[in-house]
Amino acid sequence: MSALKCSDVLRRLEAYWDDALTEAERAAFDAHLGTCPACRDLVEGRDLLHDLDDPELARRVLHEPPPLPADFTARVMARVEAERPRPFALLWPWLQGSWTVHQYASAAYALAATLVVVSLGSRVFLWSQATDRLAVWAAKGQAYWAAFQAWSGPLSERLLGMWHALTAMLY
Repeated sequence: MSALKCSDVLRRLEAYWDDALTEAERAAFDAHLGTCPACRDLVEGRDLLHDLDDPELARRVLHEPPPLPADFTARVMARVEAERPRPFALLWPWLQGSWTVHQYASAAYALAATLVVVSLGSRVFLWSQATDRLAVWAAKGQAYWAAFQAWSGPLSERLLGMWHALTAMLY
């Protein structure tokens, strides 16, 4: 029998697994498996599936896991509750004992910084109102200037044309 190709192996694979090949076909099949890693991996993969016929392995892999203890949910919820962060957990050491000089200084600094930020915020608010008035005045000034330019446009163009003519005549 001639050397088998991969397509021949794929067609006869079921017969190989069922031991329905003749001696010569089986020898050619085994020779091809010795030289072709892709076909060999295919046959070995099927052999690994046959290992699931082992009842102990099938019990471990295919069946459902054992049932959980009756108090499983209660134990998990108790652990979750125990690990939940408590409010003011970071402030509790400060509130618990007597404060040191550094802690008083830190609290005073935080209070002073808050007062400065609040007072500057009100100044910025008042400044923004003043800048709003300036923006209105600037907009009015631009509108008046645009109106003046529209009124004086033809006159200024005529004067500019005369100026160009005069300078051209001089040079």
